Amino acid sequence: MPIQHGSDKILKSMRRGLGQKGIKDRIDSLRELIPDIRIRTTLIVGYPGEEEKDFQQLYDFVDEIKFDRLGVFTYSEEEGTLAKS
Repeated sequence: MPIQHGSDKILKSMRRGLGQKGIKDRIDSLRELIPDIRIRTTLIVGYPGEEEKDFQQLYDFVDEIKFDRLGVFTYSEEEGTLAKS
């Protein structure tokens, strides 16, 4: 499940479409419909514009959701991406 971040500000900057509440609601719905579901995702830290409060929101989000598997990567610029432009 490609979530990328837990801060509404950063999610908006990434043009992800869903904010933190929308993501939580979807995960809650999935867990209700499929009790044995395993949810994994990757997250990006150090995204342009990320501040300490955004990182704290991400940390709290991860703590609340309790993903079954989680990968965390530092931001890196890539040609042709929205963040690079």
